[in-house]
Amino acid sequence: MILIDHWNEKAAEAQKFLDLKDFDAIAKLAIAIADKDEHSKRAFARSINFFDEAYACVESVLCDHNAAVVLLQKPASDFVNIFGSYVMIIRKEYKNNKYASGAFRIKSLEKRFSIF
Repeated sequence: MILIDHWNEKAAEAQKFLDLKDFDAIAKLAIAIADKDEHSKRAFARSINFFDEAYACVESVLCDHNAAVVLLQKPASDFVNIFGSYVMIIRKEYKNNKYASGAFRIKSLEKRFSIF
């Protein structure tokens, strides 16, 4: 994923901000990565759309809940952990608390009992 690659390139800088608990700097770094160029902007939008659609599929029981946990929870967690602050800024700016909710919801899914 192009966004994760860009984040990994800035890992040392991000770690410094985490150590200092400078969450504003982390948000600015996430914004800079997501808005870096047209490829990054499209990757960010596509990631949000993917997780929103994937969660809608799980919620409507068209997709298997446990499969979503196994296959999508880690990527959703990575996305939210890196870009969650940016998403929250967008939500506040546009007064839309549902923006990118799929990634957050997939991140919080828990496995359900299955006989399989």
